[in-house]
Amino acid sequence: ADGIILRDVERVEEVLADGIPAVVVGHRRKEFAGIANVVTDSDAVGQLAAEHLLSCGFKHFAYCGYAESSWSTERCESFVRRISQAGFEVKTQFVQARETEGAWRKVRDMIRGWLRRLPKPAGLMACNDDLGKEVMETSKLAGLRVPDDIAVIGADNDDVVCGLADPPMSSIAINFERAGYEAAQVLRDLMRGGKEALH
Repeated sequence: ADGIILRDVERVEEVLADGIPAVVVGHRRKEFAGIANVVTDSDAVGQLAAEHLLSCGFKHFAYCGYAESSWSTERCESFVRRISQAGFEVKTQFVQARETEGAWRKVRDMIRGWLRRLPKPAGLMACNDDLGKEVMETSKLAGLRVPDDIAVIGADNDDVVCGLADPPMSSIAINFERAGYEAAQVLRDLMRGGKEALH
C-alpha cells in the first residue's frame, strides 16, 4: 500500500513498522509519532447535548455511557461540566458495550432500576444513538413516558437508529463525511510530502 486510513488504533504499530503514510480515524486521542489523527470532538458533543437539554428547561439531568470508552468518558465530563456551570447535578450510569443478549438483559435491568430512581422529568444524554435507543426502550419497559418523564438525546445523528426510536430520537450530528474528506486530504499530503506534511 502507498497509504492507509485506519479506524481507531488496533494496527498502528504494524503500519508504523512498514513506514506507510497513515491517518487514524476514530474516537481515541492516543498519539503516535508520525501518524495523523482525525478524531471526534467529544468535548463539543457533550457541551452541545447539555445546551440542548438546558434550553428545553430541564432541572434534572442524567448521562448514560459505555464504561472503559475514553470518548464516552470525555462526552460525560463535558456534559457534566456544562450542566454544573448552570447550577444543576447530573446522575451518571455506565454500562459495558452490548456483547450478548443474555448479558444485555442484566444491563437492561440495571438501567431500568436507575431510570426509575431518577428525579423526573429528566433530560438524559446517551453517549451515542445506539445506547440512546436502548435507554428509550428500557424507559418504556420501566413504565416511564418518553419524552415526558425521560427525554433522551444521543450522538452521531444516525438516521436509521434515530428514526427507528419511538418517538424519533434527537441527536448531536457529527460530520463523518467531513472527517472522511479531511482524512483523505491529510493522507494525500503525507504521500506527496512525507512526514513534513504533519506540520
